[in-house]
Amino acid sequence: MAYGTFCALLETDPRKAYDYGKLAIETPPYKEAAYSRISMAIDIYSAKRKLPIDIYQLGLKATQLEIDNIFYPETQGTWRIYKMQAGFYWKSNQRDEAIAALQKAIENQKSRPPYKLKQQDHAELEKMLKEYSNQMSNLQLQ
Repeated sequence: MAYGTFCALLETDPRKAYDYGKLAIETPPYKEAAYSRISMAIDIYSAKRKLPIDIYQLGLKATQLEIDNIFYPETQGTWRIYKMQAGFYWKSNQRDEAIAALQKAIENQKSRPPYKLKQQDHAELEKMLKEYSNQMSNLQLQ
């Protein structure tokens, strides 16, 4: 339920979406299911359009809650969440944090058993890290 309402509000009124999303990730019984749905919706919509920075901040809070509530994060594919986090950091102009989140994603991915490691996923993370690092270098030269 929270996902559909949040998506509809993202389309029509991002300010209300922020207020609703914040409430959903902080309020039981929605809280546990809401943070992953809210972060997923932000990730999907941010690929389609530019969103206000506070929406990305909400996504960061939701992804951190998701990571914090995984019982054994070292055994899970948290690299996907860190990758999403990196995108939210980048889009909210927190460049250093974006790079750090990508590095965590790569570390988590490398710690997974080899049979669970997809080379294309690893290559995608490395490419993203290189692009972010190059853009950071270009910004520092200006």
